[in-house]
Amino acid sequence: MFTHRHLPSRSFTKTPKTRTIVNNVNLLYSTMLLLAVINMTIMFDMIVASFVRDELTSPNLVPVYYEDSKYSPNSNMNSFRILSSTSVGNREGDNIPPCDDLYGTQFACDIPNISNKTYEFEGCQPNNTVKVSCTVRDGVTCSGDRTFYKEISCFYTNGYYFSVAMALSVFFGICGIDRFYLGQVGYGLFKLFTFGGFGILWIYDIVLIAMQQTKPNDGSNYIVGYNGPRNLKFIRNNNTYVFN
Repeated sequence: MFTHRHLPSRSFTKTPKTRTIVNNVNLLYSTMLLLAVINMTIMFDMIVASFVRDELTSPNLVPVYYEDSKYSPNSNMNSFRILSSTSVGNREGDNIPPCDDLYGTQFACDIPNISNKTYEFEGCQPNNTVKVSCTVRDGVTCSGDRTFYKEISCFYTNGYYFSVAMALSVFFGICGIDRFYLGQVGYGLFKLFTFGGFGILWIYDIVLIAMQQTKPNDGSNYIVGYNGPRNLKFIRNNNTYVFN
């Protein structure tokens, strides 16, 4: 008779050395995760503090006045800001100021058309300006043509969507896909081969893109939609008119 001999099955058992290696790896990953969370918290606090400081030093905002499809460019809102300077010296004495060098309340400008694709002013140039036709208000005396062109600020876009960049940063940022999308290939490759900078750069970029501090490599702005989130900075200078 033939008898079958059953060989004992071999099972993998962790040796003390193997357990030590596994514990060290787990400790390393836990430490990296903790450092990433601490780093994200510190960066978020610094960014919020900087924005609060900017808001405290920013000028008071004034409303935009509409009249017959025109607006008064005395507002300090970024989308309706006249970029040319005004000299106070032209108002002294009996000299009549040029019509294209008046105060913002003395003339009104046409509202540019808004694009259905970018939701920004049509004709916006890469330097974030667009030319509009302006007309001197009735009762204002000036020399020269009473109709002239001024440059107002706008947001130049080049096809980069804020929602896409945010989604890529959250779900695929550890592979650098968000930086590839923004045209920053070198940074994206670094994140790809370091697994998002060991998780730190991944979280770091999520915060930066959410605060719109990281923009496309060509210097353009995000397409955020008509009522989408837009990060604005208000700066007080010699051309700022503050009304109480």
